[in-house]
Amino acid sequence: MKEQNTVKRLLFIDDDPEDLETFNEALLATNSSATLKLLSNGFAALEELDKPMALLPDIIFVDWNMPNINGIEFLREVKDRPECILIKLIMISTSATEEGMNQAFDAGAHLYIQKPDSFNEWVNFISRVLRLDWELYYPVPNRAHSKWKKNLTA
Repeated sequence: MKEQNTVKRLLFIDDDPEDLETFNEALLATNSSATLKLLSNGFAALEELDKPMALLPDIIFVDWNMPNINGIEFLREVKDRPECILIKLIMISTSATEEGMNQAFDAGAHLYIQKPDSFNEWVNFISRVLRLDWELYYPVPNRAHSKWKKNLTA
């Protein structure tokens, strides 16, 4: 895996305040220089992306199960925006079914991760995502494999 050490702008979207706080704390624990914006719903995230002269995030982490606009709907919306073509999209869900993973990839996700169970798993997951060589990850249907969780949280 080629190391990627540039400063990243991250956006994490989840309606659960505890998950927002956990992600923030886990990112701090990685000692990364990445910047983070936390938002509690997909509509707020779309508004953030629509701001004139906004610095777009490099990576968006989005929870699947949210009210009003769920993670799949959010991915579809972002995927169709030409200005967002370089943003890497990561679906996070409590579920890890192959059908769900394929649905996320079809909607535009570059990666799918089952929500980590512990703080240390969050730290490991974030650390690995920040080091990924993103040239290897394209949103392609039927790329769902159980190895993704093991590879990104181990």
